Amino acid sequence: MVLFISKSLVPKSIKKIINIVSYRGYSIFLESFSINKRVATVGENILIKGILVNNGMHNLASAYLVFKIINPYRPDESIFNSDIDLPFEYRKTNRTADINKGSPLEFAFTWCIPENIDVNQLYINIEVWSPRKLYKERNLFYYPFKFDTSGWKGFIELIDKPNHTIMQPKIFISYAWVNEPHKKWVQNLADELVKYNMNVIFDQELLPGEEITKFMEIGVKEADVVLLVCSKEFTEKSNNRVGGAGYETVLHTKKYLSSTIKEQFIPVVRDNNMNPNEKIPDFLGTALYVDMDTINWKGEPLQKLIQAINKLTKTRTGHNITNSL
Repeated sequence: MVLFISKSLVPKSIKKIINIVSYRGYSIFLESFSINKRVATVGENILIKGILVNNGMHNLASAYLVFKIINPYRPDESIFNSDIDLPFEYRKTNRTADINKGSPLEFAFTWCIPENIDVNQLYINIEVWSPRKLYKERNLFYYPFKFDTSGWKGFIELIDKPNHTIMQPKIFISYAWVNEPHKKWVQNLADELVKYNMNVIFDQELLPGEEITKFMEIGVKEADVVLLVCSKEFTEKSNNRVGGAGYETVLHTKKYLSSTIKEQFIPVVRDNNMNPNEKIPDFLGTALYVDMDTINWKGEPLQKLIQAINKLTKTRTGHNITNSL
């Protein structure tokens, strides 16, 4: 009996030996990958990015990436396979050349969710091949060889397109760019709110060329609810009027002072080890905050936040958003 084990389960050191022995000293592995959102609707563009590392014996190496997407409940039916479904000219863009030995190289790929898709979950598998896979060529020494694979991973949760017959509260998220994990957490929070038919606006959806300050001004002005993700850095920059968080605080303060509904500013605490009475910006005074500084933030803390938004929306419109889902 032969036991087949996916390379995604093999330690990097073992993969390296297998690759070098099998393919004339070349070895490339997929260090990591991420996507720009976890909750989406059909027709949306999904950005997939990651990092490749040349850990072989050659100073330069090239790779060809294949992106496969399936419905996990019908894994034999392919939804998308970049090596099959894309024209050759587009497949060529997934060839990454001149990866320096020992150095990381970032790749990116955009996939549009088909309009005719009818599933709830999508899984993705990223494969790292030698460029011969792209050109369908082989000879005695060089042939299509798979260096690495991510294995099948949970990818996207698909939800129905927003129901515009039901009013969507417009949520503006204000936060500080602390680090990548914090930014990803903010994206996860936005994804959760989208499930409740909320129109979430925050700067990770900005495109090159768009004005950041104009985006902030319009977002704060038009928002029904402003969520302030109060990390330690956000609170300190807000109080000291430093950077983007400081500029947004000026906008928030102006709207906060002129608003008769102070509850539309909801502080959410995350990545903040300050004293309990110092965790939120000074201009919010003694406002209660939602404590999401826990791994279980999708439980009770998220529901408290949804209730607060729902109560505010119901007060202003007489319509209960979450009960309409």
